[in-house]
Amino acid sequence: MYGSDEETLIETISYGRAGIMPAWSGRFDPITIKALAVYVHSLGGGQ
Repeated sequence: MYGSDEETLIETISYGRAGIMPAWSGRFDPITIKALAVYVHSLGGGQ
């Protein structure tokens, strides 16, 4: 919904969106956030 590339997904996971999705940057390290972005991107058919 908020992007189809890994960089946008990393931003969404890190900083949250519109007060609906919480920000995870304070809870996960950058490597974990990147891994989550890659996983979510693959769910949408990304490579």
